[in-house]
Amino acid sequence: MNSYEEVKEMHEAHCFKLRAPRACVVEDVTAGEPHLMKFLQAHRHFHDKHFHVKKADGSYKQRKFMRKWLADKTARTVDRLTVDATGCIQNAYNLWKAPLAAISEEVEEGVVAELVQPIVQHIEEVICDGSPSRAKQVLGFLSNIIKHRRADRALYVYGDKGCGASVIFKFFCSQVLGPYNSFQTYKPSLEMQTFHRSCVLVGGAQRVQKSLNSLITKKTVCYRQKNSRSPVEVESLVNLIITAKKPPTLKEHSFDVFQCSSKRVGQTEYFDALQAHVGRADVARAFYQFLAAY
Repeated sequence: MNSYEEVKEMHEAHCFKLRAPRACVVEDVTAGEPHLMKFLQAHRHFHDKHFHVKKADGSYKQRKFMRKWLADKTARTVDRLTVDATGCIQNAYNLWKAPLAAISEEVEEGVVAELVQPIVQHIEEVICDGSPSRAKQVLGFLSNIIKHRRADRALYVYGDKGCGASVIFKFFCSQVLGPYNSFQTYKPSLEMQTFHRSCVLVGGAQRVQKSLNSLITKKTVCYRQKNSRSPVEVESLVNLIITAKKPPTLKEHSFDVFQCSSKRVGQTEYFDALQAHVGRADVARAFYQFLAAY
């Protein structure tokens, strides 16, 4: 028979109250985004959680746990949610996690240049059509993501089918940042999915919609779960990369536009070798170290 304090300790290992927005409960789901609930929703969600009170005759009476916990002024409470790479914000629940490659085995500095050479070469020759200065611009953009900085412009990369516009960016998102810190999609409705992510890659964009442009200009990202009336805003770390077959139609958007070279179209052996290279864990770690020092 568990007392209120015993149930409370177990409950608060993964659940807490949030001051902003008011009257909101957060369940920490380690595999993904937190589960936000209003108090009434929390009552329903944890309806089967109880504690026991010992009666005078020695028997125990069962009580609803959430009713007492929600009224408990000593219950675990944080001021707000945040995505903070520094970890300096006090009494906040930090959603930031290190990039996937950052927690893998470190690569010796002497071999970093060799391992990243095919990646840098593809960026310069294909994505930047042979321009070293523009390649530095792309590498600087990716480096800023690793350094937890947010750009005020997005990358828009377009070219013929099979030119290799997206191969490096897909590798960067999946192997270097990992799925927690990045999001890849063909759909422009990204408000919920960008929560706590530092990079969003939109592939095959036919036209640029307002929701994409807002990811560049907005300083915060609003997280609202389906059927939830409890939105939470956090500072946005989102950096946007768009790949497409055609150039953007609207000039007012905050894009740095890159037209890819078609020199590698149809070169199956080249792309097979590149894909095999970037599929290696040591290459992802080397590119992470390269960008961190860039």
